[in-house]
Amino acid sequence: MFDIAADVSRYKEFVPWCNDSAVIRQIPPNSFEVRLGVGFPPLSETYHSTVTLRKPGHVRSIAQDCYLFNHLVNEWNFRPGLADNPQTCTVEFAVSDNFPPNVHCTARNSWISRSCCRSPAFFSLVNSVITERLGRLLLIGINRPQQHNVIDRVTAHQLTHLMREQFEADPNILAGVLYGCGEDFCTGLDCEELADSKGTCLELYGLDENKDTGPMGPTRMMFSKPLIAAITGKAIGGGLELALACDLRVAETDSVLGLHPRKYSITSANCLCPLGLPMMDMGAQRLPVLIGLSRALDLVLTGRSLNGTEGYQFGLVNRVVKPGTAIGAAVDLANAMCNLPGQKALLLDRNATIQAAVSKTVDSEMISHYRTALRTLSSESLPG
Repeated sequence: MFDIAADVSRYKEFVPWCNDSAVIRQIPPNSFEVRLGVGFPPLSETYHSTVTLRKPGHVRSIAQDCYLFNHLVNEWNFRPGLADNPQTCTVEFAVSDNFPPNVHCTARNSWISRSCCRSPAFFSLVNSVITERLGRLLLIGINRPQQHNVIDRVTAHQLTHLMREQFEADPNILAGVLYGCGEDFCTGLDCEELADSKGTCLELYGLDENKDTGPMGPTRMMFSKPLIAAITGKAIGGGLELALACDLRVAETDSVLGLHPRKYSITSANCLCPLGLPMMDMGAQRLPVLIGLSRALDLVLTGRSLNGTEGYQFGLVNRVVKPGTAIGAAVDLANAMCNLPGQKALLLDRNATIQAAVSKTVDSEMISHYRTALRTLSSESLPG
């Protein structure tokens, strides 16, 4: 993996809009100057970047004083991966940029969105959840683009672990952005895994009342700091429930939001799931709090889906943006929150607001609903 990131000729495979790259000169002992050609609609430029290598696990690229940006820094860190598989590694990708006022914010957000999806996804061949540090922010990406980012048990476990051990535990992280790699945010539970399981649904997604996880991962956690969902493409079923677990939602105009795709059978290579899975990740509890009972019932009873603009009108979405810019816009929003004075007071008010909005009976209602939903899923699912 290090050799790939150190190979300038391959930059166009994972650097957004890069269409040309070549080494200009060596800078001893371990750096070199490269020329990069970037097509950045509606702009394009050829600029020079200094790349520094530290074997076996660090690559840093620095460009500055360009027309498109005042400075741009990309870093890749490679570390050993799974303990039982020496052929794997962990990749950490970080980007720091400063765009001048002449670059429209939409173009900047689009670049960030592509950078966050393309570069980590190119390297992440094992992890179904990836993370990136952007200053005081943690970006968490669901990395199963070929499966439209459905959540299986491994992904749910990874997502919960990263949220708990990185997002919650690190005091230097003030906010987070949750997104999906590829075209979709998340399309819910992995129905193929559900059909292939030899156990019952109760055994597969058995509820432990002492845990703060659901089938989709950390959906029962009460996060101690703001988390923003950046929604591209589809956020349906459990995917929307995952977005509802976040403080705010930024969605693109052409995104698709829906809780129950009841009108469609969900099929894969060897399974047929019921016409709409029951909500098992606190969607039934959060939805009426966020948008009111009448609109919540409209979504639940009709199985209708909303685009990003309709979601904004419903109060389901907090910001609606152009296609291809949701992640960048969510990063901007998170940074704006982090730059506000009085962060301790901000978190105090945030937590008090959430507590005031959530009924004291939500926990018991959620547990009861979860048990019933699992039994319903067991009785209505057709064997694969």
